[in-house]
Amino acid sequence: MDRLRLHFAVESRAFPSGLDDILRSDLERLSPPSWAAGIRLVGPEEQPDAVVMLFNLEPSDRMRRVFFTSFRRAVPIAGLCLGEPGAADSIYSRLRAWDSWWVFSTAQDARAIVSGPVQRWLRQVERDSSPFPSGDDLLASYGPVDEDKIDSRSLELAEDVLMRRGFVCLSGPLGSGKTTLARHLLSRASDEGLNPVEMISADLDSTAVETLLTGPGDCAVFFDLDTLRRFTDLWSSYVWTVALSLMIRATESRRRLILASSSPRIEAIFETYGDAHVTLPGPSERRGWRLEQGRSARRRLLKLDPLDLAEHVLLAAFDPVIPESMFKASLYSLWERLSILEKRRFPSAGDLEEMYGGSCASRGEAPFRRVRIAGEMNIAAGDALLMAAIDEVFDELVRKRSRVIHALGDVLLNSPEPRVRKAGIVLAHFYRSLSDEDRATLLHSTAREQDHGILLDTLTVLLRSPKQADDSLLSLAESISTDPSPDRRRALAEVCASLWARSDVRMASILGALSTDPVPDVRASLMRGIAMWGGSDDPGGYCARLIHDSSIRVRTQAMVYLGGRFPRLNRDEMAVVDEALSEGDGRILRSLAWGLLTRETEEFSTEFTDLLWVILERMPPGGRGLVARQVGGRLRYFDMDVRRALVSNLEEEDRTAVVLCLLMNYSWLTDEEAHKLWSLVADRIAGDMNFASLVLRYFSSFEPARRSSLVRTVLTAEAYNGREALSQLIGRARWDLAETALEVSRAITGTGTPEERARLAWFVLWNLDSFGGEGMELVGRMLEDESPLVRSSLARAMLKQGVVDGGLEWVLPVLAADSERSVRAVAGEAIGKLAPDLSPQSSEALERLLSDPESSVRARTLWGVVESVTLSAPEKLQRLSRVVSDPSPGVHREVAAMLKEYSELLSDPGAPELISELLSDPDEKTRIETARLVTATPGLISAEAVRKRLPDLLLDRGTSGATIVDELSTAREIQKEFLPDSPPRLESYDIEFYYSPAREIGGDYYDFFPLPEDNLGIAVGDVSGKGIPAALTMAALKGSLAARVRNIYSIAEIIRQVNESLCEAGEATSLVGLFYGVLNTRTGTLTYVNAGHNPPVLVKREGQTKLLTEGGLLLGASFDARYSPGIVRLEAADVLLLYTDGISEAKDTSDSELGLMTLVELAVSFRDLSARQMIHRMLEAVNRHSAGAPRSDDQTLVVIRRR
Repeated sequence: MDRLRLHFAVESRAFPSGLDDILRSDLERLSPPSWAAGIRLVGPEEQPDAVVMLFNLEPSDRMRRVFFTSFRRAVPIAGLCLGEPGAADSIYSRLRAWDSWWVFSTAQDARAIVSGPVQRWLRQVERDSSPFPSGDDLLASYGPVDEDKIDSRSLELAEDVLMRRGFVCLSGPLGSGKTTLARHLLSRASDEGLNPVEMISADLDSTAVETLLTGPGDCAVFFDLDTLRRFTDLWSSYVWTVALSLMIRATESRRRLILASSSPRIEAIFETYGDAHVTLPGPSERRGWRLEQGRSARRRLLKLDPLDLAEHVLLAAFDPVIPESMFKASLYSLWERLSILEKRRFPSAGDLEEMYGGSCASRGEAPFRRVRIAGEMNIAAGDALLMAAIDEVFDELVRKRSRVIHALGDVLLNSPEPRVRKAGIVLAHFYRSLSDEDRATLLHSTAREQDHGILLDTLTVLLRSPKQADDSLLSLAESISTDPSPDRRRALAEVCASLWARSDVRMASILGALSTDPVPDVRASLMRGIAMWGGSDDPGGYCARLIHDSSIRVRTQAMVYLGGRFPRLNRDEMAVVDEALSEGDGRILRSLAWGLLTRETEEFSTEFTDLLWVILERMPPGGRGLVARQVGGRLRYFDMDVRRALVSNLEEEDRTAVVLCLLMNYSWLTDEEAHKLWSLVADRIAGDMNFASLVLRYFSSFEPARRSSLVRTVLTAEAYNGREALSQLIGRARWDLAETALEVSRAITGTGTPEERARLAWFVLWNLDSFGGEGMELVGRMLEDESPLVRSSLARAMLKQGVVDGGLEWVLPVLAADSERSVRAVAGEAIGKLAPDLSPQSSEALERLLSDPESSVRARTLWGVVESVTLSAPEKLQRLSRVVSDPSPGVHREVAAMLKEYSELLSDPGAPELISELLSDPDEKTRIETARLVTATPGLISAEAVRKRLPDLLLDRGTSGATIVDELSTAREIQKEFLPDSPPRLESYDIEFYYSPAREIGGDYYDFFPLPEDNLGIAVGDVSGKGIPAALTMAALKGSLAARVRNIYSIAEIIRQVNESLCEAGEATSLVGLFYGVLNTRTGTLTYVNAGHNPPVLVKREGQTKLLTEGGLLLGASFDARYSPGIVRLEAADVLLLYTDGISEAKDTSDSELGLMTLVELAVSFRDLSARQMIHRMLEAVNRHSAGAPRSDDQTLVVIRRR
């Protein structure tokens, strides 16, 4: 069993504490999907099954290459990112759309994501391979097929009908050569470019066959129904007819199905398909050896001792296929039991390995086949004639009460593994011949079985006929009918719906209980069983009662039954159908249509057509799509009125299924249907990737002109989804698509509009490894295109895909020398970003672009430099320092914007020097933007180079070329940026504030922070001093606080870190009194820290008051200060008053302060007013007190009232 190949792609930026190595180890230990034995980390060159990408901010060019290469190969991709990226990127957008994108902030977060969401994502990864033997490996496992051993007439008929109808049904007795003919047909299909697949399944899995036939590639599927030979006579004709119909409906000339059976019963169903049925003659003298081979095998098996016979008996149980690991474990258990019984000794592990090494299973000797499926070795039954001989031997062993059978029952029926227990059903086929002891073991196991599917199959075999239904079986059925588990009763109900059970008086009480079961699903299963087992009448009258059941689950099953029988319905049943048509319930109509369409084409009567047309006209959205799926590849057999109704008035939910139906029937479409198909395709193929993939799968079926038109629509559309689907198919070696895409691309470069030609760049570069030299020729054409839009699109595509190799190193230097500045600008951004990975010629081009005569080119190139993931911060700052001598103010402003966007550069030791130059820039807007950077980065304020350039009002030094008025203007602009314009509007709270600076520039600070889980951060502060120094410190405080409140849970820790950041700025900052609290708006709980600020007042609705004093020292006073939180609760009608000392210390003309006690009394007296009215009344009181006195301090007042 193979391991999942996982590529772990890590961004080149450093991660904290070796996080990438930790996650690499965690990924290796994850649980793999069910098809894999484990996980193996691989490089991108080993064609991984899945890719996990670890990002740090914007993706590098290397990560872009990994992503787009994997995406083109349709490899599942997941991404983890350290921190939320600041800029939107198409890679991140796609990962979000795929629900495989996670952001983390700590190593612990990342590991939790890997063990949780990534683990769940990884378990769903599927290897892009057939779940059945296929391709060259399958053909090689057959060995050479001798055409001389095939009946020539049968071969001629089969090849002809397979080409015309897309399927063929081969019948004939054992030994007639059906399998040999089928293998020859698969080989011929492979020569035509179809993928050969052999369907090996223990179930009549029509869905699996349909999935193969409607999958991404052309194929030919062989299903040998003799592998289900034990169930051939058990399942009703209805079951076989419906299953085969569902398979055949998905066929067409490039999606072929070969069915084979030796059963006369299946042959009768094959006969209904007319010339698609080919009957092979019985074994002639030329093939007589096959019959003798079967007889010889039987004689040889009967002579084997139990230990040698064990593997053949086990193969019969697991027939047709089982993973070798499971077969081997079961065989070892069987050998252990038989060794004790036969040799009175327990075999060692070495003994068992030696025995297996010499077994037929390990060597793949007939009838054993060793086939690899989805990377895992399986043991399969490989010869129907020899398996028939084993069945005869098995029956003889049962009759002789062989120890082999007894030991086999112990191994299979007592296994914890469902798939092994299911193999125990083989004993049920021989129930009447089993010994009493083995029969009791089988019934006891069945009575305990909780797996619905195993129980259903076992009961189907056990209750196959009234003759087999002895007292033991009847009592088992009676017990299950009253079992507490509805699932077990459901299984019994479906089996008891057989015609004999409904007719047998011994089953009456059991069926009575099931038909009136309180759980609708049980009654629905009984109704489903009635439809499945069929019958021309209704013994027991159960159907007559159930079609009137009130449960929608039962009614839908009843509609399937009635649809399947229509028009052979009695008056009561017809009335139920009429009622369903009148109601127009979509669920009922869909079930009726489903039953109606599960019939052979020969049964498409006038009544059938009329009813189907009526249903289509009344179908809700999605209904036509369901009918289209049922029609499958049989559209040509339907009446034209039905065909028109199927494609008319389509809702969005119907379109994909209808398009698929039309594609499956492409060779037989009318002009009207073809027009409808291409109209639907044109509307969606460019903008819907999945839809485009669906249509392009059938590409080889279209006429050459239609192929070119379709590809041109995809390549010239503004939407890119269709190009992505086309690229993925080209990446899967669809050379027909690649050839047409090249041909159409060449035409577009000559005749397309500039916009259409520009859209080619991305597509051509993405598929360059498939296009080879012809793709490079297209690149050359686009480089010489007369439109700057086309030429610049090449640089843009290289930039976004991270393309720096593949023979394209020369492209960007050419574009860098382009005569058009728009082209040079895009080339400059690409070269700046990709420079470390480019050729020396590109590095020289970068230097030229940084000195380009056009300022827009220089600025765009610098943007590429700062966006580079591989350049170090000193290298980026070294190139940005060129701005000092750049003559363009616009370039200077762009550099300030770059530093704001990529603020991590400000932490580099070289940043203050560049900042100081920008602070003295002649351009006022540059100075303002740079000053904002300084105030948002407290650490910069302490840098000597920056302090020399700060305004003179801050450090009493002269400004370099700027007036005091300029500096005041700058500071006012800064302050306006950082104070909120309006209070938060909350349903349960009334919040208002008032702010007035004493001078043009104030030091008071207030703010609100929306936080997760119904929380609101509230801050009120007062910076010592006034004017520009206070404003700058206030701005630094806001930046430091805002950076922490959403990432740190403990508010005491938040304030401690803010204090440290202000202390680190040293004398450049003032002392700050700050109150910060977090209010849970749902519960009213307020957790706060008061760092030396005036204590807010909590006024309860009854008038009691509390001052909020818990906290610690002023911020900026001591680096080692620690803070403790306080907790209070705001209940309905409570008021919280927050203020600065400009309110409580307002002085009158005699220099007397208002005082805290007066402020508290005012708050109590105004507590019943709204927040706005309360502020108004309190300000009136403050102004009355200080009337005539000059105001020397800022005033801030915040009122929060719970409604």
